[in-house]
Amino acid sequence: MERIEAKGSRTSISKAHVSCVADCPFIKNMIVLETLTILKQNHFYVLDDHLNSAGHEVMADAIVKAIGNAERREKKLDNIHI
Repeated sequence: MERIEAKGSRTSISKAHVSCVADCPFIKNMIVLETLTILKQNHFYVLDDHLNSAGHEVMADAIVKAIGNAERREKKLDNIHI
C-alpha cells in the first residue's frame, strides 16, 4: 500500500485514507478542538494527567461553543441555498 509522508512529521497515511477523507462526509464535517490552546497544566491531575474538574469545565465550555459555531455556520449555508 502506497504511503504519504507528512512533511516535517513522523506521520504517514495511506492513499486509501486520503481517499476516504475526500469521500466521507462524517470526516469532512468533523469538528476538531485544538486543546493545546485552552487547557493549561492546572487543568490536569498531577499523578495521572487526567482532566480534573476545572479541565472538564474548560472542555465543556469549548464543546458548547464549537457546537454553537457549527450550528450558526449550518444556518448560514441553509440560507444561501434557498
